Amino acid sequence: MVVGLVGALMALAIPGIHYVRRGVLAKKARADLEYLATAVQQLVWDTGQYPYNQDITLRNRGLEVWDLTSPSAGLIEDNGAYPDWQGPYVDRILLDPWGMPYFFDADYKVGRVNKRVVGSFGPNREGRNKYDKDDIYIILD
Repeated sequence: MVVGLVGALMALAIPGIHYVRRGVLAKKARADLEYLATAVQQLVWDTGQYPYNQDITLRNRGLEVWDLTSPSAGLIEDNGAYPDWQGPYVDRILLDPWGMPYFFDADYKVGRVNKRVVGSFGPNREGRNKYDKDDIYIILD
């Protein structure tokens, strides 16, 4: 009888634990994004430029940086493209709690309006111009 009662309590607790864990991971992502948003703003104040993708083969050149650790992002190192660069603006950029790089997007859809954001693709890890409900982002404008 005791084993059955413990099993029933565990069955009730497991979904709650999952919900709490998901909330903790989202808070961690938001804290990381606040840090990155401050770094991006400092880059803009020093250089007059947001992070941008310098790959000329991309059609939407400059609108997204899918990995903020890349040299073209300008946060960790200067690849020569940022005048008056005074970084590094961050010492390192970690992956989000779901194992994906944080991103910068200059035309992220918030409602029907494009905004500059730093973000995470969230728990479903789906992104790159797929705007869904579980994305976590901070608006820079």
